[in-house]
Amino acid sequence: MTSFIQILIGCVLAATLAGGAVLDTNITVITTDITAEVGTMINLDGMNDLTYQTMTDKTLTSDAPCIVRIATREIEGDYSYQLMPVSEGETDIVCTGTVNGEDVIERLHVTVTSDDAVLTGADLSVYQTGLSIASLKSDYNLDFVILRAGHGAEADTMFTTYAAECDFNQMPYGVYWYLASGDETSLMTTHDAESQANLLCNQLDQTEGSSRTLPVYLDLESATLCEGADDPASHIQTLCETFVSVAEARGYAITGLYVNTYFCTTYLNDAYFLTYEDLWYARYGVSGSQPTLEIQETIVVPAMWQTGNSFTIEGIDIDMDYLYI
Repeated sequence: MTSFIQILIGCVLAATLAGGAVLDTNITVITTDITAEVGTMINLDGMNDLTYQTMTDKTLTSDAPCIVRIATREIEGDYSYQLMPVSEGETDIVCTGTVNGEDVIERLHVTVTSDDAVLTGADLSVYQTGLSIASLKSDYNLDFVILRAGHGAEADTMFTTYAAECDFNQMPYGVYWYLASGDETSLMTTHDAESQANLLCNQLDQTEGSSRTLPVYLDLESATLCEGADDPASHIQTLCETFVSVAEARGYAITGLYVNTYFCTTYLNDAYFLTYEDLWYARYGVSGSQPTLEIQETIVVPAMWQTGNSFTIEGIDIDMDYLYI
């Protein structure tokens, strides 16, 4: 999978690497070739043959984030890096750091192949204000976005703007609603669920929807869905059933759930949650492709994988996703 070419620059000359970074003095430069595929995350910490593993004070930069994006996670004061292939092409990831007190650069030359059955996207809300759909599509090679319509008792103020941009730019999009009590402290009630379902429908009513070709999801992760309930799993089911019933009465189908491992194993281990056709699985820090989860002793393969929440585009934090079709 990898090959190494080590070059010791033994004179005070400038060395220019991909991305225009100019370096001088005695620096060890190592080139490593990596092949990758869209739909498969690469955990650099799991690749023991990389010099990256022995570096301290390391940083990573990409000269073409439209081909490969870098996810950075801080774990107990240390940093872990993953590569997310976005689209077909070749690019360089430059790792700089020190090994035994010497400056070292490892240039990861990444060749990415694509699979028509895997799409790359991101989720957007008011927190990504400043990013344009046109740029995400043309400059960053994203195939779709998932738009937040609201959070708890509040509608997302960027939803209709982003939805209109998607329709104008023919960018496929889906929608999610973050289910939580209005004060985000007390246990959510069925009255809250009814009210929030109507808020979602009001948001959708304001959109043309020509590019809304992906599902509408209920985001199940707030502690207010269950903490304090006599039967937490049953309470969450009742909230979901109430929300879905109101939305369906107004002409909108809710076919998707956004879930994480903790919520699934703790609260969603019931056959009811298998009735949702579209699962969007938040699973961070893992390598490979399309992780599975277990509900009611049934192994489920979610169609969409939220790969991480530590990406940036134009200096703005953003969550990234793979959709397997």
